[in-house]
Amino acid sequence: MRYLLRIRCWQYRQLTAIHRISRPTRPEKARRLGYRAKQGYIIYRVRVRRGGRKRHVVKGQTYGKPKN
Repeated sequence: MRYLLRIRCWQYRQLTAIHRISRPTRPEKARRLGYRAKQGYIIYRVRVRRGGRKRHVVKGQTYGKPKN
C-alpha cells in the first residue's frame, strides 16, 4: 500500500490543481462519506497546500522580534 501511495502521489502532482475523476480512488471510504455510484455524483481531486495558516505580515517585513 505504501508503494502504491508513493506512485499515486507522484502521479497526482503531474495533474492540474483541480482534476475531475470518473470514480473514487477508495470506494469504501467514499461510501462512508456519502458517495453513491449513481448518476449525478461528480468527483474531483483537489490539491491542498501544506502547512498551517499563513502568517499576517506587516509591510512585507518578515523579520524582527515577536510581540508579547
